[in-house]
Amino acid sequence: MKVSVIIPVYNTSQYLRECLDSLSNQTIKQIEFICVNDGSTDNCQSILNEYAKKDSRFIILNQENKGISAARNYALEHSKGEYIGLVDSDDFVSPDYFEVAYAKALETGSDCILNELYSVLNTGEIIHEPMSIKETIDISGSQALIYSIDWRIHSLGIWNAKLFKSIKYNLHGYHGNEYTTHELFAECNKVSFSQKGKYYYRKHAESITSKISIKKFDFLLKHLMLRELLKRKNVYEETKFIIENKIFTSIKQFHYWFFYYKSCFTLEEKQYARNRLKKTFNEFDYSLLNELNANKNIYKRIFDKIVFSNYTIYYYTSLILSKKQYK
Repeated sequence: MKVSVIIPVYNTSQYLRECLDSLSNQTIKQIEFICVNDGSTDNCQSILNEYAKKDSRFIILNQENKGISAARNYALEHSKGEYIGLVDSDDFVSPDYFEVAYAKALETGSDCILNELYSVLNTGEIIHEPMSIKETIDISGSQALIYSIDWRIHSLGIWNAKLFKSIKYNLHGYHGNEYTTHELFAECNKVSFSQKGKYYYRKHAESITSKISIKKFDFLLKHLMLRELLKRKNVYEETKFIIENKIFTSIKQFHYWFFYYKSCFTLEEKQYARNRLKKTFNEFDYSLLNELNANKNIYKRIFDKIVFSNYTIYYYTSLILSKKQYK
């Protein structure tokens, strides 16, 4: 088997057929499509059964709702391909998507091949999303890890299945799958680019990244985990301003987000969010504050230095400022 494509499915019946049709039309031979119904409550199951009945390449697995990372891990246990492809059930791909990626993998010997990314808006407009890097042929795994910190590269294409012998999708939090992508890049011998296959990413209100959920605060934890990964891979020193700035910015953004949506959360959820916020605040490298604020005027630098000196001060200052901002 050349490629195993993993498709977690959860309540996307409106878009599922377009996704599955794009997979059915793949030009590559020796490919399998492993669909994991992650406890869907709509008619996704019947649609999956329909496709499996008429096309033996579709393998349908079922589990209780455990999230995208658990669904991918479950599918990996049943995969037989030399390479692993990942497609979300509300997205779709061009007919040559996996054929050109597999050919590129054979040509370059790379552990990861990244295809072209396009966004599909609610209006139906399709926008090309080029990667924000100079390289157009290939890069090292370490360089890919660095570029992935602020997503100057995406992660859509195929991965050498051997990578998943030591790496499983992280189940800790809402953004565990993102963290796992960083881990995968770090273990690649080389990452190459194909300018042919097209992945169409659907942007709509029901995307996992668009929902209001207390689990969004796990994004803070992902940053801390990523920082530890950068240290283990000996690239922290050259990336510390990027990752620490993301932590610094996220602390401010998520405090405002928390105060704005606080009424939507239960008491238990509020405590969960506060714990995440406080942990991230306490682990931020305060010694870099002046350098991160170098472009701000002196009053803003002094203000940040005062409020970042103590979490209680920062918390209540953010509360006051958020009330003024959202009046």
